[in-house]
Amino acid sequence: MELLKAFKAARVAAVPIVAVSCFDPADVIKKIRASNEEGAKTPIPLVQWDAMDGMKGLNTAGKAAVAAVLKGDEKDWPGMTSNPGAALGFMSELPGEQREGGRPDGAIQMRGTIVFALNLHNYFEDRPSKENAPIVQGVWNLRDRFKANRRTLVVLGPGFKFPAEIANDVISLDVPMPTDEELTAIIAKEVSGVAGLAALDEKTMQSAVDAVRGLPSAFTVEQVSRMSMTKEGIAIDELWERKISTMEMTSGLSVDRGTETFDDAGGLDQFKTFGLRLVKSEKSPLLYVRIDEIEKFLGGLGGGGNAGDNTGVSQDALGVFLREMEDNGWNGLIALGHAGAGKSLITKGLANTASKLTGRRVLSVALDLGATKNSLLGKSEERLRTLFKVLKAVGGKRVCFIATCNDLDVMPPALRRRFKLGMWMFDLPTRPQKDAIWKINLTKFGLKKPARLPDDTDWTGADIRNVCEQADLLGCSLDEACNYVVFVAKNDPDSISRLRAKADGKYLDANRPGVYRAARQEELVPSLDAPTQGRAKVSTDEEV
Repeated sequence: MELLKAFKAARVAAVPIVAVSCFDPADVIKKIRASNEEGAKTPIPLVQWDAMDGMKGLNTAGKAAVAAVLKGDEKDWPGMTSNPGAALGFMSELPGEQREGGRPDGAIQMRGTIVFALNLHNYFEDRPSKENAPIVQGVWNLRDRFKANRRTLVVLGPGFKFPAEIANDVISLDVPMPTDEELTAIIAKEVSGVAGLAALDEKTMQSAVDAVRGLPSAFTVEQVSRMSMTKEGIAIDELWERKISTMEMTSGLSVDRGTETFDDAGGLDQFKTFGLRLVKSEKSPLLYVRIDEIEKFLGGLGGGGNAGDNTGVSQDALGVFLREMEDNGWNGLIALGHAGAGKSLITKGLANTASKLTGRRVLSVALDLGATKNSLLGKSEERLRTLFKVLKAVGGKRVCFIATCNDLDVMPPALRRRFKLGMWMFDLPTRPQKDAIWKINLTKFGLKKPARLPDDTDWTGADIRNVCEQADLLGCSLDEACNYVVFVAKNDPDSISRLRAKADGKYLDANRPGVYRAARQEELVPSLDAPTQGRAKVSTDEEV
């Protein structure tokens, strides 16, 4: 395990303060304890601290060390050390490395104490500086004292943002989520523990591993697997549901539960062709991550005429986003276009289409970067890093980001470059595309096609869907339903024209092969400020 190797190296180098980012501190303590005690010729005092139980020894040497420092009645120890400031003071008195005769070249009689501090970071990340100052000072005081005789303070928690006073004195280690090999071993163990159940065949085991991949810890996988056991075997669907529920506990992350596929979207033929090749490829994504209206999040950076974010939260989030995409080799695409042009619908359909064609369940999640923000920079960083850790565990290097956008002015060039699958322009549908959209939605809402459809000039695909939905809900004709729908393109023609001008010659066309050309689009869908009779001229399939 890489963590154990790194921790051993830190001990050899007499590193005094180590921060271990993990979701299951108990498992980490268990593994570090086992690796240090197994075959040890000299005792190592192991001590644990938390805000409820205070300081306590984990092994014989640790219990003796705590007793020597605290003295008095053991039942009083939690009250004496539950306060982190007081506890740090007592920690400084725990025994360091002891050599025979007190000489540097003497034989080692006892190794330096290892102190596991659970969630100590909460006391200096989330409190006003006046309150956290003693805690920060207490940790800093341990640095040189612990280094002098090879003692180690191990801070455990889901993520950290250390204050400047000690940030450069802490070595950070990260515990990744369970690997596929570890997941396989855990599931096999749980299956073997149920009387009468046979071992899972290779295909079923792969399905089970897919279903639990991304759960935060081995403990969680064990619990979820155990709860999903039946007399017939392991219930894969239940594993998925429990994983999805766990994933949605992550700030800023929600799993798409819709059933949309490419069949639910009319038109957009070129994007569909691209999407089908993507989902059928050997390296097809295992996880699609949607970011709707990414410009709303990026507005906090101060671009696009916004006042900007002077807390540093948005800037840090962007930096983390860029780094994670680069380091993990993640790819993505940008869907630019008018509201209601099908960006969200078609991108939601990627995962379900992939699942349908490959037989392997592929998830789509919605990423709300704004939900990870907190007024405290440290807490925002912790949330964001936890979120990306979940994405990496679920999709590995096969994660695809899909950002929908209505305004690219606020999107930094560095971020655009990460989306190497292209920037796609979604324009208003042409006549044949509208016909396909009408057919899909009339069928979806159980409506009969009238002898004459409403005049859908300058309508988006969403407008057609909304009219059909209103007609179904109100039990009225399509023409009557038009009175209860706001048509976006008709009401804001200037924004349509501006977006077309920005996309001209720069973006891929979602409707047809090649680069998007505004002039070509206007030949098929007349410009919004054209005379009414000009628009009517292209209202038949033959003339399109």
